[in-house]
Amino acid sequence: MAAELVGQGAEAVLLMGSHARGDAMAHSDVDLLAIGEGPEYVLQRRCGYLFAVSWTTVAAVERSFAEPASAGYAVQGWRDARILADRDGLAAGLQEAAREWAWQRVGDAACNRYVAGELTGLAEEVHKLANLHATGNLRGAAVQRNLLAIRLSVILGVHLRLLYSTENELWNMVAAQLDDRWRQAQDTAFGLSGEPFGATCGAALQLYGLAAELTLPLLDTRQHEVVRAACALDLS
Repeated sequence: MAAELVGQGAEAVLLMGSHARGDAMAHSDVDLLAIGEGPEYVLQRRCGYLFAVSWTTVAAVERSFAEPASAGYAVQGWRDARILADRDGLAAGLQEAAREWAWQRVGDAACNRYVAGELTGLAEEVHKLANLHATGNLRGAAVQRNLLAIRLSVILGVHLRLLYSTENELWNMVAAQLDDRWRQAQDTAFGLSGEPFGATCGAALQLYGLAAELTLPLLDTRQHEVVRAACALDLS
């Protein structure tokens, strides 16, 4: 596969994800990243495996290291990667940059702006959850509940300055950094113990309130007003 991608114009090819880390499971796909001009993302079956082939550029990789939304997983992914082909040493240079990378590359100001902006933006989803639950739209409420429980950990991953190889582990990593209130609310929001539907939705609102409590000093006056009003909503 790497040789084929080089033949299609790739300047470098890397094995990413679980097969690069050595923790692939029976149904794990094989993630290949090609440096060069090509289709952004293609899935195909080869030799009994699902291959996920992505193309990117050096500039795009460098941007992913510098942006709060992507740095947490991009840097660790490059640290874990195995280089399969590297005509001019581009991949080796990027991997070395990943290994030397620190959150100071992004900067506290940029990270804090991202966290504050994303948390404020989720206030709209809190309002939707309250409305959908109140009107008995259970499917819609379930979507909003899950959206909140998922997105909040992504935001807090930046707030806590975490690096992670896969989002599959991010929720556990965030929970390990926070107190029992977060862990219990997260487990309830996901219904891990078969909690009633209303309790799972209420736990998603609790997660939003806990995230706001953690990040309150980052909010400006406008953001604080929006977040505070969202935190005051309930499902009664």
